[in-house]
Amino acid sequence: MKNSILLTLATIIAFSAFSATSDSVESVKEKINIVSNKPNSFKLLANPIDAGSLVVRITDQNNVLVHRTTINPKKGFMKKFDLEELESGSYTVTVKLKKDLILNKEVEVKKEQFDLLPIGNGKYQISLNNTNSEKYELSIIDQKDQIVGQDQIEIAGDFSKVYDLSELKSESFVFQLTSMTSGLSQKRSIK
Repeated sequence: MKNSILLTLATIIAFSAFSATSDSVESVKEKINIVSNKPNSFKLLANPIDAGSLVVRITDQNNVLVHRTTINPKKGFMKKFDLEELESGSYTVTVKLKKDLILNKEVEVKKEQFDLLPIGNGKYQISLNNTNSEKYELSIIDQKDQIVGQDQIEIAGDFSKVYDLSELKSESFVFQLTSMTSGLSQKRSIK
């Protein structure tokens, strides 16, 4: 009898100590957040959490898993997720603690696509369709990584312009288009 009372008492003390140090699902939800301050990336931040590992999943609009990682949040963390390699579209970030949903947030990946077509005699046509009015900077870079041409463009709708590079002596060029609003940059190479 004495042993069973001691065993029960030890169990209650151990359970109380575990309950006092382990975060509840609700407190974990308050300690974790997503911050997005750059296009096509976000940071997952958390204060120290004593509740076990967190599973972070990123799925596309068809619910196809594109990334999964497990994080130990015992000391807190800040983890950057770069989505630059993903296609344009909506993605869902979920964070789970065991089977409990802690965070569910939509993030957008936006990539302005521009076309670059050789039209002969060292001339190249750049074209872009943008639904919003936006300013861009175009840099043309030669094979020695020197900027050999720059242009500032404001695009609202369809845009097309021909650039004559016939006077330049380079075997290859990179056209880099950078949004002045979002900072998003994209490159196309030609030889």
